[in-house]
Formats: sequence, structure tokens, C-alpha cells
Amino acid sequence: MADEERKIKILPEKVANLIAAGEVVERPASVAKELIENSIDAGARKIEVFVKGRDEISVFDDGEGMSEGDLLLCFQKHATSKISSEEDLTYISTFGFRGEALHAISLVSKMIIRTKRENDEIGTEISIEGGKLKSIKKVFIDTGTQVIVKDIFFNTPARKKFLSRENVEFSYIVDVFSRFALAFPNLYLKLIKDEKIVLNLKPKRTLSDTISSLFGSEPLKKDKFELLLSIGDINLEGIIWRDKVGAGRWIFVNKRYVKDKTVFSAISKFNFLKSSDFIIFISCPPEFYDVNVNPTKTEIRWRAPSKIKEIIITAIEESIRHKVKRDYIEEKKYTQISEVRTRLAESKIAQPEKTTQTEIKQDKKEQTKTREEEKLLKTSPKILTVLRGIIAVVEWEGELYLVDIHAYHEGKIYSSLKEKFENKKTEKLRFVTPFEVEVPKRTAEIIKERKNELYEMGIEAEFQENKIIVKAIPFYLSGVDLKDFFLEVEEGLDSKKIEKFLAGNSCRTALRKGDRINIWDISAILSDFDVNQRCPHGRPAVIKLDIDEIEEKFGRC
Repeated sequence: MADEERKIKILPEKVANLIAAGEVVERPASVAKELIENSIDAGARKIEVFVKGRDEISVFDDGEGMSEGDLLLCFQKHATSKISSEEDLTYISTFGFRGEALHAISLVSKMIIRTKRENDEIGTEISIEGGKLKSIKKVFIDTGTQVIVKDIFFNTPARKKFLSRENVEFSYIVDVFSRFALAFPNLYLKLIKDEKIVLNLKPKRTLSDTISSLFGSEPLKKDKFELLLSIGDINLEGIIWRDKVGAGRWIFVNKRYVKDKTVFSAISKFNFLKSSDFIIFISCPPEFYDVNVNPTKTEIRWRAPSKIKEIIITAIEESIRHKVKRDYIEEKKYTQISEVRTRLAESKIAQPEKTTQTEIKQDKKEQTKTREEEKLLKTSPKILTVLRGIIAVVEWEGELYLVDIHAYHEGKIYSSLKEKFENKKTEKLRFVTPFEVEVPKRTAEIIKERKNELYEMGIEAEFQENKIIVKAIPFYLSGVDLKDFFLEVEEGLDSKKIEKFLAGNSCRTALRKGDRINIWDISAILSDFDVNQRCPHGRPAVIKLDIDEIEEKFGRC
């Protein structure tokens, strides 16, 4: 074929590099994102972001800095200190790893990088323009790295032409800054625009502190559900509001901000939350997902998306149930207080003028707490020590005992649940917003036939195809997985079936090895100490140590 007939050409390297750079550096906010991530990977505790106009961004940090040799390599294509082999891509724990960020930024800007390590007497500065090294010199700076990026897109006028107005571009930078503020509460973060401080976030912030700084205090006043769930190696926590509150939608996986369809799908299961704002943090081993999906690293691919979705749905369901229960209890307390006030007014019993209602409540609260602690001490054995986080050594009425805390707690919970189950007059937990329990269609049909029996137990529900719409449950089922319950009792609502379920739920609910527990937790569990306590499966929870036998072994008898 003649040369003039060829349509396919190999792009010049410069053009190919600029196209690749465009995938990483979409706008000035992309520069801020990549540079802040590098600072975090370098162990920085303080990061300052300076913005001038819409084409100059600087990021200063107090991280570990670089040697002169590393500095001369850092902006080269595919230069990275984060990974070294193909296997490393499966266990990525750093933000940067592709070796593209600094190289891409350097191609489309004029950049200065200054850096110094802690043990170096003097730092090094290099200047790069359009990807080419222009100068290198020694400078006096503090430990860390300073990256100054000017004239962004100076050599790609087409890209620069499509940038938005300065205030809009800055709003994107604020969005990027907010990601790191939410994910890293222990970082000192400062954002400065045209020499004016826009955000100044001190370290050791609570999530509420950060939300208030970024979005104002109004979202904290709105109705919300707090998420907290740990299953195996996966931990989930965060906040989901009932509606849009101006906080936005934020998903973080191992502190990396991502846009994830799996999380959105899980939340969308709840119709009344489809337009909600939320902040969700998921932590898990890095091999659970692949972040090497695109150059921006804001998309991930879960290796088991259905498991993640199930965990998120469970966390939301648990939060809804517990919130409704708390609201019910608070409302009941308020009603009781109102009744007391009414009786006091009717009997013309007045409190001394100098004593405020707040002081009276506080005094009653302290008295109640003291009585409860005294009761615990009187009805609980003396806890001598806890072995391996689960076996308590206790002294009770002159005897020594070993107590399996999990088994004891399990048995105690089971006894309480069984007693409430057998008491048909147990109080109901009524949901303001009914929630859906998705079960196999066969199960829904079977359970539907037992609607009257469920009602007698305290469960009020409606049925739609393979969904059970729960409106109320007895208090003893609060916090349990109702899907498990319905599956367990689909073959019959006889006592044995329900008791089997309650036994399993007691096991899942009880404190277990690895949980954070203190002496007061153990004292509460062991109150009204029963030396004959067993777990629901019949395993002994208490073993008596024969003191006579112990003394004999010491040769004292």
C-alpha cells in the first residue's frame, strides 16, 4: 500500500504524553488532589494548600522529604516509590502508586519542587517546564516538600479554554480539600485562597467538628442515622441523613474517596433514603477491592460486591431500629417527667427558688447512678482478674470461680429473651417508618399465613411479593436480624423453633473474646450471680475452684 493511502499513524511521543496527562489532570482541582495524596503518603502531619487565581496551586507539607536523587526522578514517567512488582497491585495501601501524577502535572505546567529530609543540612530545589528539567539548586527549607504549580495548561490552550470561572474552579478545589478533611481527622489542614485563610482545620477533630467546619452546624441538627457495624475484617461507620442537608454524598474506602455503585445501590434499597446525604467510611484489607481501574483512582471494583452491599444494608437496618427504640424511650421519659411535673403542680409542691430544674434532674441522675453502682457491687462477685480477655476469675461468698463471660452473658440474655417471649403482654417497638425485610417468595407466603400468630407475638406486618413490611415488633426482637427470624420460623411458630432462634441470637449478641470490656461491664453481666448459669446450648458458664484442693497442692493440709 502506498504511503499516501495510510490513515493510521503513530502519534508523536509528546502528543501521546499530553493525552495521557489529560486523563490525570482534568482541572486545577486534580493537581490539588494528587499533591495532597503524595503529602499523605510521605507521612505529613500538616498540609497547607495555597491557591492563586485559577492556574496556580501550591502544596506544602512536613513529610519525610526526598533525597536529591529521588527528586530528580520523581517527575519522570512511571516513577514511584509505592510499588515495585505486579503482586504489589493486589495490596495497594498508599494513595499514589501509578507513577503518573507528578509526571502528568509537570507536562502541562511550570513546576517548582523543593524538598529536604530531616537529617539533611540543606534542601534541594528543581524547576520543570512542560516536563523538562530547567534548573537545580540548593535551598534552605524546613523538613518536608513544597510543590508550586504555575500556569496550569499553559501548553494546552484547548484544555485551558474550557476551564470554568475562577470561583467555580475553586469550588472543585474545596471539594477535594473536604475529602481529606473528612477522611483524616488527625491531619492539620489549611486552605488559603489569594493569601486569605478559607479553612483551617486543627488535628484531633471529631467527625462533627469537621462537618461543622465544612458545611456549617445546620446538618448536625437534622434527623440522621449513625452507622456502626463490624463484620470480620470489614468495618463500616458513618452518618446517613433522612434528606438532603447540604453535606453531600461521601464514600471512603480505607480513607480513599471513591464513587461506588455498590454503596449507592445498598442505600437505594430504602426508598425514603434515596435522596439522602451521607458520609460513609469502609475499612477492609486492600485485597478486597481493585483501585487500579482508572488514572483518577476514584473508582474501585469490589471482589465480592454482594457481601459489601449486604453489610451496608444491615448497618442501616440496625441503625434505624436502634434510633426508633431510643426515640421511643426518650419520648417515654419525657412523658413521665411531664406527669411528675403535673402531679407536683397539682399538689402545690414547689421547689426552692434557688434550685433549678436542671440541678434537680442532675441530682436525681447522680443519685440513681450511685444506687445502681452500689447494687452492682452488692449483687456481683468480686472480679480478681480477666484471663485472655474472656475468662473472669471471681470471688463470691468466700469461694473462687472461673467464669466464661461470653457463655454467662449468652445464657443471661437468653433467659431474659425467653421470659419476655413467654410474656404475651410484652411492649411493642413501633416503627415510625416501616422497613422492608426481603425474603424468598416462598417464605413470605408461608409467614403471611401465620399473620395472626405473629400479631399475638407482637409483630405487625404487611406482605408484598417477597417482602415483609414490618410496622412493629416486640422489644425482645429489637436489634435482631428479622430476616433470619422469619427464615427460622417459616416451618412453624412453635416454642422450640423460636427458642432456637433466641438462643442463636443470644450467642451473636453476647460479649465475646476481642470485644472491649471493662470491670463495670463484667459486673453488670455478673449481677445477681448464679453459680449454676449455663449457655443456651447447655455448656457450663461457671466453674468452681476447690480451695481445699488448691491448699492441698500447696502442702497446707
